[in-house]
Amino acid sequence: MGVDGPFDEILSRASEGDPTAFADLYRAYAPGVLGYLRAQGASDAEDLMGEVFVSVARRIASFEGDERKFRSWIFTVAH
Repeated sequence: MGVDGPFDEILSRASEGDPTAFADLYRAYAPGVLGYLRAQGASDAEDLMGEVFVSVARRIASFEGDERKFRSWIFTVAH
């Protein structure tokens, strides 16, 4: 699981509001987040996944770190 391309560039563009870059992040991480939410027994995992990514979108500009830390951060938001 990861983005297709240079992570730092995609993250930077997503932080600046580029919807294509955010979509790249979504495509890379949404399946794992959905699987995690289902494994946790979420009754509406798809809806919760949407909420996770809305939260990520709102806070992405404050994120600092590499791709591994980003993945961890998304799962922290999901938790």
